[in-house]
Amino acid sequence: MLKLVATIAFVLSATAAQAVEYRWTDGFGQGTLEAKIVSRSKDELLIYCGSGQEARPVGMFFTIGGKQYRRSERTYVQFVVDGKNHPFEFAETRYDASGRGFYGNLSRFVAALARSKSQTFLFEVPEENISRSLSLLNAADALGRSPDSIIDGCK
Repeated sequence: MLKLVATIAFVLSATAAQAVEYRWTDGFGQGTLEAKIVSRSKDELLIYCGSGQEARPVGMFFTIGGKQYRRSERTYVQFVVDGKNHPFEFAETRYDASGRGFYGNLSRFVAALARSKSQTFLFEVPEENISRSLSLLNAADALGRSPDSIIDGCK
């Protein structure tokens, strides 16, 4: 009996000490492909492609630092991947990649995330002096690589 109690105590103490790894995940629902990363502090970046929808919308959503953005507010966000800056203008927390230029910016960002050998990338809102580090674990698998990246079905 004492061995059983000692074994249970050992297993529980070892489990509690292990760190959680926040990884990119992907999924599909209601005609939309998604890849997302969520951090311990609930910062989230979601990249989507409505490949199963008629209009085929493509873009990103984010939450960072728990801030709720107003409906028409423009938010300038930059992501730094392997030392290269990828700036975006979001309406509230949404980036709509309709149009060749907007789609091209998102495509380059997705490619940079997928090919990066780094463990993390930076997610920044410069106007508010917010900077977060998000994981790149499993990013290549979740995002894919061109010509089969998550957004390629929405060209």
